[in-house]
Amino acid sequence: MTTKITHETLGECKVLLEINQNDGKCFKFVEAYKIKKKKKYQIEEMWLDSIHRNSKGPHYYALWGNSQNESTMGWTRLTTKAGYPPSQNKASSYFFELVNASKNMNFKM
Repeated sequence: MTTKITHETLGECKVLLEINQNDGKCFKFVEAYKIKKKKKYQIEEMWLDSIHRNSKGPHYYALWGNSQNESTMGWTRLTTKAGYPPSQNKASSYFFELVNASKNMNFKM
């Protein structure tokens, strides 16, 4: 069963995978279809240029932090090298690369 969440910045998301590590780090692989209207332009300004603004399909994100509380977690948009939304399989491989790289990271608030 897939869990749905409403993230403050990303809007409505579907949690596809969640990983809790022994060192307290938590990761969530989410799929976002709708971005909240009041934050939409801020996100596009930060992450998307005019080419990617009209990309169809879901956008995939990695949420990461020291707790399972989505509102305190950082997030990273998963894209191809050209900046386009990847397929779900490719996005999941990027997600696992991020989780593996986290062994050398510390999350601070």
